[in-house]
Amino acid sequence: VFRLSLGDELKTEELKAWIWIWEYLSKALDQSLVEVGSTLGIVRDSWESILEHYIPAELGEMVYDCLFRLAPNVASLFTKPREYMAVKMGDTLGMLVSFADDPENMKQQVTWLGLRHVNYNV
Repeated sequence: VFRLSLGDELKTEELKAWIWIWEYLSKALDQSLVEVGSTLGIVRDSWESILEHYIPAELGEMVYDCLFRLAPNVASLFTKPREYMAVKMGDTLGMLVSFADDPENMKQQVTWLGLRHVNYNV
């Protein structure tokens, strides 16, 4: 997948680094999913409470506000209009909450999301 996404310019050492990062993040995700399983009701109740006050696009805006405040250098990586990205972020958060009781499906969704971001070069 990395070779397809990054092309022939991908060096062996870079590939090893990407594989290491991928394995590390996969393990961290597995651990997080186990921990979320024990607080599933809290996650769902919190999400429902948030949605009573904000639409997903507004939540996406808040995430990007925080991200760009903490790491202003990453703003240049986002080439699509911010409004579009905010909707995508809000929808993604909702999708993750919806899969909170299905760790395998959530892992698959996050994996696909990560691969898409590799293709976006971010």
